Amino acid sequence: MIVRNFPPKRYSGCQVYLRQIGFDIFEYLTAINGEVYGAHIEIVRPWYKRLLRIELSEKQVNAALNQVYAMAETTIETITGNVEVSAAKAGA
Repeated sequence: MIVRNFPPKRYSGCQVYLRQIGFDIFEYLTAINGEVYGAHIEIVRPWYKRLLRIELSEKQVNAALNQVYAMAETTIETITGNVEVSAAKAGA
């Protein structure tokens, strides 16, 4: 199985690590107050693309990474209670 790691990003004082596992799974890992948090999503593709091992396009990979990064942002804001960041993003 191929694991593709992407450069870590920093959000609200926490490092966010993104990676692609195989062709279809994307996950993030982050450490908040000494505890590790993470989540993943799986892209559901047509059966023939899975069977033929056709890779996702770069546009699809970037869209999946953006979604996983948004999940990481939400986790960090929820755990740290940093509602100011959320309000600023919402334009309030």
